[in-house]
Amino acid sequence: VATIEWTVRFVETHYNKLRRRHLGSELLLVFLAAAGLAFIVLFKPSIVEGIIETIDRMVFQKTDSSSFQERNMWTATSLQALLSTYGLGVGVGGTRSSNQIVAVASNTGIIGAMLYYLFIIQSLTRRAAPHDIEGAVLVSALRYSFVPSFVISLLISPTADFGEGGAFRYGLLTAIGIGGMYAVHHQKHANQTR
Repeated sequence: VATIEWTVRFVETHYNKLRRRHLGSELLLVFLAAAGLAFIVLFKPSIVEGIIETIDRMVFQKTDSSSFQERNMWTATSLQALLSTYGLGVGVGGTRSSNQIVAVASNTGIIGAMLYYLFIIQSLTRRAAPHDIEGAVLVSALRYSFVPSFVISLLISPTADFGEGGAFRYGLLTAIGIGGMYAVHHQKHANQTR
């Protein structure tokens, strides 16, 4: 996500200067971190073996673990609960799942899940006022920051709760969007009175 965001900021020249301001220093930091990591690996190659073993155990051999089987059981139980309630859901906190979509649907029902994800879409499509440069930059940053946490929640989130970070993100997007709507409405009203 960071690479996509850096590429967009570098290629798109119509972005405001505030958004492109620290692009060079960010790329320099990434380069220095990669060079430092390469330097460490060069002089201590045994670190790589430990990392590869950990990735193998945590990712590729995960299906053999008891936690993987337990999490699959949570998801199956949540789906069964959703079916047993004819799609109405069992209430927030009623079941656990290892997948946020299943958790939201089984807890809030099909309609609740649709409303929840429509709220997320509405929040992410909000815009800042036309001349609010800082708001536009913040909205862009909040949209990019949404992707990693959302993907991870799809894979491991046991509940329908989006947490304090999600609440802060959606609240900030809403505040910027409402400020943008107010500014546009105020500008139209000022133009009509002239």
